[in-house]
Amino acid sequence: MSKSQSVSMTDIARHLNISQATVSYVLSGRASGSVSEVTRKRVMEAAQEMGYRRNRAAQALAGHGSHIIEFCVTGFYPSYYGQILEAFDVELRSTPYELHIVNPVFSNEKEWGFSKGDWPIDGVIADTPLPEDMLASLKQRGTPVVSVGLFTHTETDHVFVDMTPALLEGIRQLAAHSRRVAFVSMWEPHPVTVGYRQDSRYPAYSQVMRETGLKEEMIIAHESEGLSQRAVAHQTVRDYIAQNGSPDAFFCFNDERAIGTLAALRDMGIRVPQDARLLGCDGIEDSAYHSPAISTIQYPFAEVARLSWQFLLNRIKNPDVPLQSATLTAQLVQRASSAP
Repeated sequence: MSKSQSVSMTDIARHLNISQATVSYVLSGRASGSVSEVTRKRVMEAAQEMGYRRNRAAQALAGHGSHIIEFCVTGFYPSYYGQILEAFDVELRSTPYELHIVNPVFSNEKEWGFSKGDWPIDGVIADTPLPEDMLASLKQRGTPVVSVGLFTHTETDHVFVDMTPALLEGIRQLAAHSRRVAFVSMWEPHPVTVGYRQDSRYPAYSQVMRETGLKEEMIIAHESEGLSQRAVAHQTVRDYIAQNGSPDAFFCFNDERAIGTLAALRDMGIRVPQDARLLGCDGIEDSAYHSPAISTIQYPFAEVARLSWQFLLNRIKNPDVPLQSATLTAQLVQRASSAP
């Protein structure tokens, strides 16, 4: 049978010489405990090889759900979200679930993926703050939500990443050997709070500046349509140095801005770390492969994916399970860019 033809569960069962009921249990996600892991893998592999496509409408009508999970992001940043999605792929690849990406800033949750028709999504993983009315609507519809990352909704299941200890350690190390420490940010200094969570980057920077008696230097590299974060940071830092001279240390809001800052310093003949030291944030893979390698605050991508997926499955299987929460701690990764 060619992949262009419709492949049924019966076809897969015949191909593997097993019962159609077994195939149905595996492809509907109901195989836990009733089908061996070896058989489950055989079914999933055969379904993929034969080009099987589930009938979402029939599946939803039968009460088995759509197996669609919506993953909410704040923007489409390839390096950062590429690592997050890779971590989630590890968790989902052996399951019947699919992850769809949406940006809640630009769409209503009733228009996401399969929820735009009559077929509900099975759950939401939000790596960005959701508007309160959107969160309330999802709750009213009985859609499980797991909030993850730096901004988490504490009234729903959540996996919070605490960056404060690593931020303080890294910025203090910069300040210990510097007279001027600049913060390359994406917005002006103000508290950014969601639920009970506040973005910890500026507060950590400000605290260390007060501790050491150093003056705050904000370099605001706003997002700009048509330009990457690296390009914006590159131009903004060049302009700032041309007008104010160069600080001897830079703490950057994320690794994308750190990479742009490194390029700006190189263009202006400022050596890193001999003339200026550099610290990023997020721990994207790219940061390790520049010259010099960029020190960063490592976001725990794999553990966030593992825990949030575990929480969501628990909630799907048992809607009445008590509130689930976890706190993960980011780690300082010291590389050549911040060497004293």
